[in-house]
Amino acid sequence: MLSSFVNTKYLTDLDPTIGDYIRTDDSVDGSGKLDASTYITKAFSQLMSDIVDRGKEVRLLCKKLALDTSVTKTAAYTGTKSEIDYAQRFRLVVDVTSVTGAASFTLQGTNDSSAETWTNIISLSVANGATGNSTSLFTDSYKYYRLNLDSIGTSITYTAYLIEDHYEKPHAYYTLYLLFNRLRNMRSDDVFADKSSEYLNMYHQKVDSMRMYYDINDSGSITSDEEFISDIRIGR
Repeated sequence: MLSSFVNTKYLTDLDPTIGDYIRTDDSVDGSGKLDASTYITKAFSQLMSDIVDRGKEVRLLCKKLALDTSVTKTAAYTGTKSEIDYAQRFRLVVDVTSVTGAASFTLQGTNDSSAETWTNIISLSVANGATGNSTSLFTDSYKYYRLNLDSIGTSITYTAYLIEDHYEKPHAYYTLYLLFNRLRNMRSDDVFADKSSEYLNMYHQKVDSMRMYYDINDSGSITSDEEFISDIRIGR
């Protein structure tokens, strides 16, 4: 199923100027700031709609690469080796159900099918009591991955996986288009008009050229014969 971790920080990292105009609630009088979460949701719906309109089933996109599923650990733990990553996933997600005491993880990768020579990629920390998703992007690509629990205060229950981040840039671009377009309507400023036009064009260009791995046989995972598709074209 299509997934994206775009949030306010993601938007302000892409375009710091938007940080001056977004907050936790919308305003219609021009003196307040916009609720970014509303526009993030609208943009995600638009992205899904554009993909569906091209005849693609969103449930067959963005398949997770499992690392650990619903495990409870009370001590350091060496993770299990994943299946081969055919989809070039670059986002680690640790979905924490419960945690007592801080936890520290290290994602490792290898291209060896049997030698088990592992390389550290990134570290991720979970604070005491911090349930929900802890996530981080990384850039080093390997065939196989594992997630080691380096330390835990008392106990932690979690599910960990890798997922594609290919959809996040177009999602963010369309969100910024919506935000700047709203600001243009509120304030009649050419700068906002230019920004909205720029991000709409960037959205179209990104979706038109985006690699999307498609679970053709509906197996629940991406295999070597399920090539990326890049034939989606969004009407201007």
